[in-house]
Amino acid sequence: MTFPHPLALQLYTVRELCAKDLEGTLRSVAKIGYRAVETAGTYGRSPAEMRAALDRCGLRAICAHIKLAQILHDPAAVAQECAALGVRNIATSGPAHDQRNANGYRAWAADLEKAGTTMKARGIQICHHNHAWEFERHEGRSGLEWIAEETSPENVAFELDVYWAAKGGDDPVAWMRRLGARCHLLHLKDMSPAGDFAPVGAGTLDFARILDAAKGLAVEGCIVEQDACEGSPLDAIAVSLTNLKRLDSAFAAQS
Repeated sequence: MTFPHPLALQLYTVRELCAKDLEGTLRSVAKIGYRAVETAGTYGRSPAEMRAALDRCGLRAICAHIKLAQILHDPAAVAQECAALGVRNIATSGPAHDQRNANGYRAWAADLEKAGTTMKARGIQICHHNHAWEFERHEGRSGLEWIAEETSPENVAFELDVYWAAKGGDDPVAWMRRLGARCHLLHLKDMSPAGDFAPVGAGTLDFARILDAAKGLAVEGCIVEQDACEGSPLDAIAVSLTNLKRLDSAFAAQS
């Protein structure tokens, strides 16, 4: 089984390189073997200019990470941005630090539902992207439980980050199965024995198990991300890609 989208890279991983030389960095990403990306801003370009740069480098965007406040403030403009980039998925994350409590998660879920309803009418799927803090419990429920249970499957999906789930003390595969068809996208990053970020396949997470679970669900795409790298981020993403190809023939077939 292959995923609907090719293996992608979250460009936040190479953000410093993109800020210095966007198109040169995109060419390097493509040369390593990636065919898709998730955007995290457009580095001073318009969405159309960003799309053109991706096209020239043989890449396409499968998701855009956009702040929830921006979506709520001007959903029509966000829809136009998505159309220009060629994406039908939006990832967003939160709530703010001082809102990570039962009332805050309840309010965040309500805003997600509102944004999800609005964007769904425009043909765009909104996905909540988790960090470790969503696995802390508030009034008997974890933050991610609050979000999943206070939003509808029709309007809100999830971009589950397997590293942050493990960092939060939970089992990413158990959460993938719990979310089921709502587990729309996956962020793939590994964890070193010390708990730091590591290239996929170079740490302690069981990616064979993670990928097997992904194939049994409705996961549309997998996205490599490494928030911080000890050396060159380009070297790190190359290691991740090599290991993913070794772990799963679906990724080797997409190269």
